[in-house]
Amino acid sequence: MSKLEENIQETAKPKLTSAQKKQRGTVIICSAALVLLALLIAAFIIMRDELAERMASEREEAEIKAVLDVDTIYSNVYVNDINVGGLTKEQALETLESQISTNLTELTVTFRYDSFGYSREFTFEELGVSYDFESSVDEAYNFGRENPDMKQRYAEVMENKDRGKYLDSEWIYDNTELEKCVQLVCDDLDKDPVNSEYLYEDGVITVTDSSPGWKVNKERTAEMAMELLPIKRSADVMIVIDQIAPEYTKEDFEFTSSTIGTYSSSYTTGDEARVTNLSVAASKLNGQTILPGETFSTNDCFAPYDEASGYKYAGAYVNGELTEDIGGGVCQVSSALYNAALLAELEITERYNHSKKVGYMDYAYDATLAGDVKDLKITNNTGYPLIIKAALENNNVVVTIEGYELHNSGRTLEFYNAKTGETDTTVTYELYKRVYENGELVDTVKVNKSTYNTN
Repeated sequence: MSKLEENIQETAKPKLTSAQKKQRGTVIICSAALVLLALLIAAFIIMRDELAERMASEREEAEIKAVLDVDTIYSNVYVNDINVGGLTKEQALETLESQISTNLTELTVTFRYDSFGYSREFTFEELGVSYDFESSVDEAYNFGRENPDMKQRYAEVMENKDRGKYLDSEWIYDNTELEKCVQLVCDDLDKDPVNSEYLYEDGVITVTDSSPGWKVNKERTAEMAMELLPIKRSADVMIVIDQIAPEYTKEDFEFTSSTIGTYSSSYTTGDEARVTNLSVAASKLNGQTILPGETFSTNDCFAPYDEASGYKYAGAYVNGELTEDIGGGVCQVSSALYNAALLAELEITERYNHSKKVGYMDYAYDATLAGDVKDLKITNNTGYPLIIKAALENNNVVVTIEGYELHNSGRTLEFYNAKTGETDTTVTYELYKRVYENGELVDTVKVNKSTYNTN
């Protein structure tokens, strides 16, 4: 475009007056102001909404904390239908124990044995039943606290306000207490069997009747009671009883008709006190029984050695010296018993010889007694009951042992002693037993070794 054309165009544009120019400036300023105002309003609205959102969030957070940040169980949590919501763990325990534990004293188990008309009642509490309140209270307290997300926890707790959380406190059992109760039942009912035994009165031997016993089967009875406890109501237990047969009946004593060993030892009649002691000891020994496996103590049978028992002071060896002693002479009865037991081939558990040889018995055949120190003990190894008979007959101490003869009729015994040693002050003898079967020697056994003082 030429310079001329530019000038023509410039000249053709309308010229603005000052008023128009002022008006135009005002419009521009107002437009700018409106834009700014709009921007400010928009910014305010945004800030307001953010503030409202933040305040709402803070209110929600505060509400959540108000609900969750407590040291009590959340609302509407039940244990065994008891509402423990709003309680501390300690308060919940106290509430449950006071309101529910009474059930344990109201519910009972009755142990019965109708044949005896017997019954005994125990409460569940006595039987060792208890509620595991601590575990259920812990579970109630932990409800709504396990999720790490606070909002989810809050939602769970709030939802539970309508539906409720229901827990059951389990029963726990103390077997020890149950067993104690069953033992009380055993104490009431257990009865030992009664064995037949010999009675010797006025020279007559009789055999008493036997009777069975019974014993509560503790294991089975306790097991049955334990099976009833989870039902959580009162119930009866039928006691299990096992019958116990007597170990010895009259039939067992029918085998005692045989004499399996007898021995006679003579005495002089000049010493009245000594003869009295022989009579007292023989009467104590007469009628004694030894059951299978039992060990008979001669000292226990003869005791007490005192005048109240009828004993008198008579000659006896005490510490190797002949002196007057209460019961002097009873060793002749124990020696006769020893020899009868040897002939019966019983087990001699304990036996001692005198310190010096005695006039009524050869070396190694005697059996002395000395209080609690020396005794003659015989064990019944026959498997059948034994009875001892003893008496003074025609100036003889006669001791007989009756029982079941285990050996055949062709078996015979022969006893003999042999000197096996001697010093300036002592002599030693050994007693031997020869066993014959139908007249043929089949065995020789050393019975004892006895050493005596000679001065």
